[in-house]
Amino acid sequence: MPIRPIAPLLAACGLLLAATVAADGQAPSFVAAGVVNAATGDAILAPYTICTIYGTSLYLNGSAVASGHVDIPNSLAGVSVLLGMVPAGVLYVSENQINFLMPNLLTPGSLTIRVVRDRLSSPAIPIAIQETSPGLFASADGVAAATHGDGRPLTTDSPALPGEIIVLYATGFGRTVPDPVNLSIATAAAPIVHMGDFQIAFDGVPVDFARIGYAGLTPGNAGLYQVNVQLPDDVGENPEVRVSVAGVVSRAGIRIPVRP
Repeated sequence: MPIRPIAPLLAACGLLLAATVAADGQAPSFVAAGVVNAATGDAILAPYTICTIYGTSLYLNGSAVASGHVDIPNSLAGVSVLLGMVPAGVLYVSENQINFLMPNLLTPGSLTIRVVRDRLSSPAIPIAIQETSPGLFASADGVAAATHGDGRPLTTDSPALPGEIIVLYATGFGRTVPDPVNLSIATAAAPIVHMGDFQIAFDGVPVDFARIGYAGLTPGNAGLYQVNVQLPDDVGENPEVRVSVAGVVSRAGIRIPVRP
């Protein structure tokens, strides 16, 4: 099955949010609980994961989005995110939100994160990095970011059928083979190193491993992973979907539109 870029689908699922203009000149401010996996909203972080910082005075001039780069820029509109002394890739900035790419060269452990905006720095906030942090992207009402095998979005008006091959989009699946270079955009398919213990379940029932065609990076993107999977022949209507990578399970409550 083709492995396709998916930026428009992520935008439709609300990954980039609207911004307002700050009225003060305060230094950037946030807390550890405000540094989260962009797909799950949980403060569980891993290398090469799309993450979000929620705070105040993170940017003062509306919003800005990174585009047109071979690598994700480590500074956007005067805003940088530093993990210790290692710069993150900055995808989007607004007054109250920054979307960033966790550097792929980081290893599990404790470190600090800070935001620098126009030479004003936030305090250094302690956080922890772990090996994986799987999260499925979804809309606000919990519908998974997914497509049919031919690339058409999977929606309530265009649901999947039992036995159909679908594609789910995610972040936080960890290392791949080959591994992308730090903040680079993936240029080719690369399966995850934890394929041997990868699992996907619908309504709590694990899928036969033979039905998983691919779990790895989505070419043309940074920090974005995908799962190509054939639905069980007896799958129920609109099942909950969860994935597990290296023993870490994605959040509950995400469903895919299926019409038996």
